[in-house]
Amino acid sequence: MKKSALILLALVVLCLFSPGVLGQEAIEMTTASDDMVALSAVGVEGEGEMILSDEALAAIEASFAAYEELKKTYAFSDAVSFVPGWPAENSYYLNGLDYYPTSGNVHSPIYAIDIGPGSQTCCNILAVADGTVIYVSDIDSALSYGNYVIIDHDNGYVSLYAHLAPDSIRVGVGDTVSQGEKIAVMGTTGNSTGVHLHFEIRASDDPYTFDFYWKNPLLLSKFCFYKGLETKSVRYGAWIRTYYTKDLGKYYGYSGNAVISPELDLTPASEKNGIIKYQVDDATVTGLIAALPNSDPEPLLLRVTEVEDAYRYEITISAQTLERIIAAKSVLSGLQFDTGFTLLTLDRGYLCGLKAAAKGENITFYFRHADKYYIYGIKTASGEINAEGWGKAVATIPYCLPEGTDPNATYVRGIGSDGASFMVQDSICDAENKVVRFNYKDVVKYFVDYHEVVYPDVENFWGECYISYLSCRGIIQGMEDGTFSPSTKLTRAQMVTLLSRVAAADCTLYEECPFTDVPQDAWYAPYVNWAYGTGISQGRTAEIFDPDALVSRQEMAVLLYRFADVIGYTLPVLVETLDFGDDDQISAYAKEAVLSVQKAGIISGRTGNVFDPKGAATRCEAAKMIAMFIQGMV
Repeated sequence: MKKSALILLALVVLCLFSPGVLGQEAIEMTTASDDMVALSAVGVEGEGEMILSDEALAAIEASFAAYEELKKTYAFSDAVSFVPGWPAENSYYLNGLDYYPTSGNVHSPIYAIDIGPGSQTCCNILAVADGTVIYVSDIDSALSYGNYVIIDHDNGYVSLYAHLAPDSIRVGVGDTVSQGEKIAVMGTTGNSTGVHLHFEIRASDDPYTFDFYWKNPLLLSKFCFYKGLETKSVRYGAWIRTYYTKDLGKYYGYSGNAVISPELDLTPASEKNGIIKYQVDDATVTGLIAALPNSDPEPLLLRVTEVEDAYRYEITISAQTLERIIAAKSVLSGLQFDTGFTLLTLDRGYLCGLKAAAKGENITFYFRHADKYYIYGIKTASGEINAEGWGKAVATIPYCLPEGTDPNATYVRGIGSDGASFMVQDSICDAENKVVRFNYKDVVKYFVDYHEVVYPDVENFWGECYISYLSCRGIIQGMEDGTFSPSTKLTRAQMVTLLSRVAAADCTLYEECPFTDVPQDAWYAPYVNWAYGTGISQGRTAEIFDPDALVSRQEMAVLLYRFADVIGYTLPVLVETLDFGDDDQISAYAKEAVLSVQKAGIISGRTGNVFDPKGAATRCEAAKMIAMFIQGMV
């Protein structure tokens, strides 16, 4: 057989074995030629074997040998640095990494890859790098590539995008394009069995000739293919092609234009007596971390699918994997679990606390939903653990607010391991998104509860929602006559009392404060003792607290700022700095606190673009600031 025929056979055979879009019921392969062996076979992907004759196998072996010889005839320097982006939005990588049949991927051309459209029916195709369009085929050809575009990147590489949708190509020959620019829409023109992108990168000193060889886009782009899930195989004689199905093999990697999310879909390791167990694979997490961009860190999401009649879900993470997640602070902000009925998000601080508590043991997170209760737990082989006080752990559960009820009067209640019930003050009912969020405390059952407190003088008042939120949680109370009196000024003693209730502090544990104007039999004495003992308030002087004096707006900001520090809460930056017209009136000791509380969205100015730092704060203003402070922690 002539060498040219062998080369032709190589390309034709590879085309015959190209899987197109995975998930089709069967692969059908037929060809005939005077100069090659006829092949005919039908097989079902993932089931059984596909048997070829010895002659057919010999022809395929010869085709690969011929291709290896072809590659040797063209010398190309790999010294050129080229890191292209991902060519399709919200897409999945379908076919395997390597072209050798011993590795599995028999796809044509060698090193070309197929990319599916993810959850959408189609998606935009993007230029992987800056370049010039040198070829466009938009005649809806029935030939192999169908509609396709070739872009020269002026560095020895060209990229090819095939099977594009009819009338979707938006570039022409000679156009210059930028990385990430939309050039077409994913389609299924040409020799294609379903919507997908056939993508190639070719290396050539002269892009207008066919004197080139293909480069593996995955290697060039430093993409990381997710290898931690189940595979399916089809046997071609003595060879096995292994691939990851569209529903299991989600593509993970980094590029200049792809939207990459740190998330893994877990597969059960075992199921027994209704307990579904999952083991997080360390190699998978390592590969994903290496592939993520170093910007805007997000929590690593571990997702499981609800199993009918499941009693409990258990997800185990090794101490080594937990260490990797904590260390990857440039790309990961923590860990998140999605079981379908709840979402639990743990920040890096909380993970550090779990690491300390686990003492090198593997950690298992377990979840259960029974009637109205949501049950959470974290354990090692030695017993239950938690990291309360180390960082933030937020749980989210679905909840549809009943008509006519107040979301601010909706809260979460927990039942501890000792059977005692307690209120979770730091909880929020998000009526729009039909969820309730709350800070996870310990090994307990949680459920949604309701407690509405109505004051006749706050109906339709500007701060009604904040007053309702705090009153429901027992943080703020009304007057003896049943009103709230929202415009009444707040005293310094009343302010530290409110903060102690937010902290759920046991004020009896604190020593007497040194203030001569705070009698220890006064109603506010325990709260002032607590404020002094924690460093939240040092008084007007070393001996004077001035409990009955009205608390100023700048003092209120300072107390909240110090309170955040005491409980280990970092105030977020949610809004831009406001330039108050009376900024010069803010005392030096209060400037940092006012700025931080303002940028956290907790406090704003009064009418006329003034902060009024020395003006007395009202009960309603205090309610707003404290309510927004609590909600910001969830």
